[in-house]
Amino acid sequence: MATWIYARHLTEAQLNKLYGWLAGLVAVLAVVGVIYGKGRLDAAHKSEMAGLRHDLTVAQETLDKEKNAREQDAILATEQSKRQAALTLKINGLETYVASLQDGNRECLDARDTDRLRDLWDR
Repeated sequence: MATWIYARHLTEAQLNKLYGWLAGLVAVLAVVGVIYGKGRLDAAHKSEMAGLRHDLTVAQETLDKEKNAREQDAILATEQSKRQAALTLKINGLETYVASLQDGNRECLDARDTDRLRDLWDR
């Protein structure tokens, strides 16, 4: 058999005791709610921090790769510049040799001319 408690049938002491229990219950629920909310907030922050750390790692790797590529490009450009300078020297040597020929308009080169061209190119 259920007993219904009505506030008008309770004594002052019983009401105070009931209010005490209710206040305690509300306090416990508030503490549990705060702890739960803090836990969810901490989990959200942890997840966000993990995402940010991942993004930072990816960005750092990208910057390192770009820096590496720029350094390799600089090395290749230096090597290409050296090859271009060597080729320019060979071309200038050939042009000088052709200009020094007495019969530069000749169509065929003799063995001496061919050897001279080979010597210039193999430097």
